[in-house]
Amino acid sequence: MSLRICFVTPFAWSQPHEVNTHVDGAAQALRRLGHEVVVLAPSSRARDLLDGRRALQRGIDKDVIAVGPSIPISRRTNLGVPVGVRANLLLALRKGRFDVVHGVEPGLPSLSYLALTSARALTAATFFSAERLGYPARRSRRDRLRIRLDALLATSIDTMAAAAERFDGDYRIVPIGVDTDLFRPRRKRRVIALELEMAGRPITRSLINALPAFDGWELHLLHTKPLAYRPAIPRAGGEREPLRALVAAREGAVSARTAAFGQLRDLLLTTPEPPRSQLRPLGCARLLDRLSAARPDRRSDCELRGALLALTAVARRIRQLTAEELALQQQRLTEAISTFDVVITTALVPGRPAPLLVTAEAVAQMRAGSVVVDLAGEAGGNCALTRPGETIVTEDVTISAPLNLPATMPEHASELYARNIQALLELMVTDGRVQPDYSDEVLAQSCVTREA
Repeated sequence: MSLRICFVTPFAWSQPHEVNTHVDGAAQALRRLGHEVVVLAPSSRARDLLDGRRALQRGIDKDVIAVGPSIPISRRTNLGVPVGVRANLLLALRKGRFDVVHGVEPGLPSLSYLALTSARALTAATFFSAERLGYPARRSRRDRLRIRLDALLATSIDTMAAAAERFDGDYRIVPIGVDTDLFRPRRKRRVIALELEMAGRPITRSLINALPAFDGWELHLLHTKPLAYRPAIPRAGGEREPLRALVAAREGAVSARTAAFGQLRDLLLTTPEPPRSQLRPLGCARLLDRLSAARPDRRSDCELRGALLALTAVARRIRQLTAEELALQQQRLTEAISTFDVVITTALVPGRPAPLLVTAEAVAQMRAGSVVVDLAGEAGGNCALTRPGETIVTEDVTISAPLNLPATMPEHASELYARNIQALLELMVTDGRVQPDYSDEVLAQSCVTREA
């Protein structure tokens, strides 16, 4: 029997989180068993929120539906709070007609609590951490959640004991499990993995400078967000393997072709007779073909021969390539792409779909770990495997097609500013109380007035 199952997570699906990884794995396993599974989650990406709203309005089933925005509550965690999203969440639950609604970490003020207390289906709750059980504070509201739950699950004995103090009931232990493919026994390597972030640049720089003292160790710098900043790596940090990057664009070619047509028109107007009257009635395609194949007679007038040579040169420059020439060009581009680690495409033609530059064959020939950044995703993309607005991994090659990149810049600026404010406040708080230490250089320089 196939069931319609809904997972509700409080953590932003647009940001890596261990709970979301577990939810995604469970959802995929249930789909393989023949069940229909939808994940409702918040997101910090405007594109996800727009797609989620459209899916709800049109009644479209998607694997993941973003029902509301998320806010940063720590350096690593974005949480969706049940403010202004009740309508979207209730609409998703009503239109989904789910047999089971499974909320994770309902002990947080989040979508999970709201979904479990509003659902009209069988409900289950899973608790992952003993540190996420503070909500709701009032016992009457905790009882409201408890009486709506048909199954209580915990991922460890400690978590079960802590959750039972807040939400009493019959719990079952469901271990998180281990990905046997990812964590299978293998030879250990001397690798240090460091997460890159804007506010952690001093740590990154210090670790890179200290790396030569650890003989035989490798440092892997990892991004949790695509298209983030690139760290400066000092030459003293040891050997570096350079990456080869290819930027493929046709905007300049389109502009050059337009300018060449204007130049051809001007030359044709100044061409002496009789060639001018013979060429002007011809259509564009026939004109280009005739001029491209022309061979001016050396015995003709010098002015006439010069005009015909200029026309021929311009026509050959803007003539459309034949099918054989296009195939040869694509073959050479495919061979070149396989030698690069990063390929960035920006080719756009106004009013037409984006031209194909990176074929599926080219992607298959690229080295594992290579990256294709397709900036023409809004017009369909320059890569055959592009999914506009998504980042996918195919043949061990990451293909990213972000949309509306300029709109993402304020997000990073706001995150950086918020982290600076958080760091300043942490300096002012001691044992839960605001006790500024004005001997601290940062606080002393930041203070404008006190005891005034």
